[in-house]
Amino acid sequence: MTGYTTPKGVGSLVQANGRTRKTQLLLAATELFVAGEAPTKIERHVYAELFRQYVDVTPVAERRQIATLLSHCPYAPHDCVLELSQDEDASVAHRVLAYSEVLTDCDLIADIGRGLRAIRRAISLRHEISDAVRTALRQQADGAE
Repeated sequence: MTGYTTPKGVGSLVQANGRTRKTQLLLAATELFVAGEAPTKIERHVYAELFRQYVDVTPVAERRQIATLLSHCPYAPHDCVLELSQDEDASVAHRVLAYSEVLTDCDLIADIGRGLRAIRRAISLRHEISDAVRTALRQQADGAE
């Protein structure tokens, strides 16, 4: 093995503890997933499964990064984006609620129904808001006053 150099990130990934390794792996997979052309059905499934396995052990700062990346990805797996939209940390949820095109009106209305002002604020920042979502925002705001 002469002349072979280990890629920079691989060495730190191998040396990291289990939780850190899972976090780094999910973040790297997300970066790869959103960087290329639309993935195949199998690639989407593999990414979604990796996401499901590792997101629960991923710290908030990295979940925020993942949410930011997926929020601008039109082919992000719906289940992944939906889980991020319901994240316990408002700064994670905000990113996908405000920007993801993957979320449906039903998803947004259900999130509005959770009653949190931060959720309503994030959804109100969306570029396009349907009449149904706008009505739900208004009704929830009226009920909160």
